[in-house]
Amino acid sequence: MERIVCGQLTKSPENVAGLVGSSVTLRCAGTDLSWEEYVSDPSGDAVTISFQTTVVEPNKYDLITEPTGTYDLTIKSIQLTQGGRYKCKALRDVASSRFAQVITFSAFDPTCTSNTTNNEAVEGQYIEYSCERKYQGNLTPKMKWTDLSTGEDVKAKDESSAGTVKFSIVVEMTPSHNGHRFTCQTYFDKPQSQNKSADNIPINNNAFNVLYTSQRLNVYCQLSQCHLPTVDQV
Repeated sequence: MERIVCGQLTKSPENVAGLVGSSVTLRCAGTDLSWEEYVSDPSGDAVTISFQTTVVEPNKYDLITEPTGTYDLTIKSIQLTQGGRYKCKALRDVASSRFAQVITFSAFDPTCTSNTTNNEAVEGQYIEYSCERKYQGNLTPKMKWTDLSTGEDVKAKDESSAGTVKFSIVVEMTPSHNGHRFTCQTYFDKPQSQNKSADNIPINNNAFNVLYTSQRLNVYCQLSQCHLPTVDQV
């Protein structure tokens, strides 16, 4: 009697992130596999992307299969609306199927603003920087602001809303801020482990590059507080 080997995963997919228009690859390996997505159906049901060695829409997807068991799915020229949950599924062993998240970011963002004029400020003035960018997916991105001159992160205010991540900082200017620059970058906290779901920080392809770097600040002291030389010092 012929022995039937049930399909199973030997490598589970991991969370990935990508800019609109780029390609992202979900990696998987095993035997008798298929890919499903839970993005395009309005009710959130599974839509089959591939079945063994065939993709349903070759204009949108590429499938890389090798005798070693590789079963990688590439989403070509990804769109914002393709962010969400994907599953590498063992056809004969549902228990070994695993989910991963695809997080998509708009290629036209971020939108960054500042209330400085010509990057000039007066001691005691409050300078605000803000950045926002659009995304889709089931993992929530964050932003961090860093003072490049000190290498220290600056406490930021989270003003995000559904589908948009936005963080801003307000810094009271002192003479020590003269020449400083501030930078903004997207990041993720590590997801909490969930049954059959990837828990890695999303793998990225240029999605987490520095979004914005301010120009160097010119900070001037207030005239009443400037330490002018005395007659004896002239």
